[in-house]
Amino acid sequence: MSLKHTLKESLTFSKKERIGIIFLVPVILIIAFLPFFQKQPGQAKRSSADSIWLATANNLLEKNTSEPSAGPDDLSAPVSSHFPVDKTAGSYNNPAKSVLFNFDPNTLDAGGFTKLGLRDKTIRTLINYRNKGGKFRKPDDLAKVYGLRQEEFQRLKPYITIANSTGRGDYYHPNNNYKNRDQEGYISSERKPRYTLKIIDINAADIAGFESLYGIGNKLASKIINFRDKLGGFYSVDQVGETYGIPDSTFQKIKTQLKVDGRSIKKININTASYAELNNHPYISAKLAFQILKERKEKGNFASIEAVKDLAMQPTDDYDKFSRYITVGN
Repeated sequence: MSLKHTLKESLTFSKKERIGIIFLVPVILIIAFLPFFQKQPGQAKRSSADSIWLATANNLLEKNTSEPSAGPDDLSAPVSSHFPVDKTAGSYNNPAKSVLFNFDPNTLDAGGFTKLGLRDKTIRTLINYRNKGGKFRKPDDLAKVYGLRQEEFQRLKPYITIANSTGRGDYYHPNNNYKNRDQEGYISSERKPRYTLKIIDINAADIAGFESLYGIGNKLASKIINFRDKLGGFYSVDQVGETYGIPDSTFQKIKTQLKVDGRSIKKININTASYAELNNHPYISAKLAFQILKERKEKGNFASIEAVKDLAMQPTDDYDKFSRYITVGN
């Protein structure tokens, strides 16, 4: 069978097949073009929804462009023009309805801050800061409160009054000068330093005297006095710096406030002292105390303190130091 004859039989339709094709083609065409002549059910709804959103956006745009923007000094403008509403930051008090008055942020209660126009969450943050020991030492410290907007701080800044350490009120003026309100004419006054500079005798000062120095509290003051008692008195102000627990940076700051009168130093008689008495001195090591007693037992009493110099064998045995605290008696 030839190829031509095979193709002819494959591409030839019978009578029934030709009739079926005639009816099937129109049906396929109708189904294919039917969507172009019929509206989709959801099209009208989507178009309606899109139209609503579009109209809302246009109205909002027209509203924003028609409203004049409020300047920074226009306190009568709507709240939204000054402070955008933050739904997460708690209720907001309109500054236009607030009452401005001189206040101390260290003592004002929550009701007073509400009158000033602060938000409830900001007030809680501020009160919690104070309850934990926080202090406002200058007006600009209030700006560091978490949640307080810069616009709110600038509005309150001219009214901030912070009492100084003497209880007298200071007020803040835009020229950034602190002035004392108790002085007539508001004459500028210097802030009183926290620590009064004064000179103390380290051999006569008590705990209160040492506590008056910068960085010296009750604990360090007690250590200085205990060290002084063990030595028998100070002969140099540098010995205060040898006290255990005093940082060198602190000692360097107070050094100029120290003086010493070494005439009252208590000395140990090396011809009569016991081992415990010698060993308890901070500048005399245990081995040196032993050598002193051994030398005294073998050779008798010392004629001078220089005879002890050769007995100082330990690195900690500083003759220049311990010689100031020993004597051979009369």
